[in-house]
Parts: sequence; C-alpha cells; structure tokens
Amino acid sequence: MEPHRTDPYLSEALGVLARLGADAEAKGRTRTVLEVLVLRALAFQVQGDSAEAVAVLGQALALAEPEGYIRLFLDEGAPMIALLRRSQQHPLAPHAYIATLLAAAREKNHLASTPFVSCLLLLTSATLRADTGTTRAAARDAEQAASADHAKAHRTRSTW
Repeated sequence: MEPHRTDPYLSEALGVLARLGADAEAKGRTRTVLEVLVLRALAFQVQGDSAEAVAVLGQALALAEPEGYIRLFLDEGAPMIALLRRSQQHPLAPHAYIATLLAAAREKNHLASTPFVSCLLLLTSATLRADTGTTRAAARDAEQAASADHAKAHRTRSTW
C-alpha cells in the first residue's frame, strides 16, 4: 500500500468535491456527479489512498456504464488510465467497460496531459475562499470554473 499524503489543500479539495457531488446529486445532475466522482478518485490516488480511489472510481464506472461515457474518463489522461488498470483487479469491477475504456485510450492515445491538476487548483482556491465565510459562493465559483475549464479542454482536443 502506498503512503497517504497529507497535503492539507488536497484534503480541503476533497471536501469541496464531496459538497459539490452532494449538491449535484440532489439536483439530479448526473454528468456533474460523474465529473466529481472522477476528480475525487484521482485526488485519492494522488493522496496515496488507492483503495478509496478504486472504490470511488467504481461508483463512477457504475453510474457511467449505462450511458457509455468514454471521454469523461480518458480526458483525465495517464493518471486515470493507471487507475482504470488498477481497478480491473477488483472482483466487482465492470471488467468489460474498463476494457472498452482502455482500448479506446490505446486507440486514441489519450495518455497526454490531464486537466486534473488545474481543476484541483481551482477547487483549492475555492476552498480557501470558503474559509472566509463564502462557502456556497466558493463552491459555485469552483464548479463554474471547473465546467469552463472542462469545456475549454473539449474545444481544444480533437473529437472522435
């Protein structure tokens, strides 16, 4: 097992992500819930908590598989590919769906850069603002900034 990193900003970002996910789930925004789960899984992986990363990714995969989401995962680049490979070893993982994602990654060579770090920085910034008493506004700003960053990433990448 990897050692757990205790970066306080990462922990704070995970807290913001949890709040964003709960809000999105309450409002029935499935795509946002999926995006938050993907980011949480990657954050846990960075933190060194592989078991939690695989568990959260499992939630995302279960929610995404019926709709066949692919780019949502592949656009996160090499860190997500590594996490998908690790998740394949879990007995309850959707093995066929993971195989489809990994095959698509090889086919389209999605092992390039990842927007994860920029999203994490935006969430960290929102968390710091939340500490000054603007929790709801900071979370909204972080979600809007992350959505804008996500949209920009999609405009700059080739489509399938």
